[in-house]
Amino acid sequence: MVSENPAVIGLLGVVLGALINEGGAIVRTWRQGKQANIRTKAEFYLDRKVDALSNLYSQLESTHRVLNDNMGLGPDNEEKYWEEVQPKVAGFRNTIRQDGIYLSEEQDELLHEALGQFRQASIHIQAQVEGRDRDPSNFNVREFEDAYEEARSALKEELNRPIQELED
Repeated sequence: MVSENPAVIGLLGVVLGALINEGGAIVRTWRQGKQANIRTKAEFYLDRKVDALSNLYSQLESTHRVLNDNMGLGPDNEEKYWEEVQPKVAGFRNTIRQDGIYLSEEQDELLHEALGQFRQASIHIQAQVEGRDRDPSNFNVREFEDAYEEARSALKEELNRPIQELED
């Protein structure tokens, strides 16, 4: 009976076509929403990573500066050592522990090498302010600077990579 009436067949064709079209639109919208959620999550985690690496970079720079500024500290400056130098190195260590999750194994090694050299510098400064060591040759400034530069370069490269990828 339905096959005998062309108007009914035409109407069923139109309804079926509309349903297929609407189903396709629903699937496209769902896929677009899913992609938007993935992009939003990626942006969120990328923002956190950039913030953490920026914090690490800032701590690296300020710790290096404080150590350099106090490298020639003489006796009777223990208070300055305990208020400025030692807390800065400890703060850098804590920042590596907290924000180091975003580092590759190689980058982590470079930051820990810098931390080791920063600790050696701190020990050297402490010995100077306590009057135990007046011989600057007991501390290798070249190793200190090399470790700092390698860590600095690694962080700069990691921070600048997403920007360079966007520019290319």
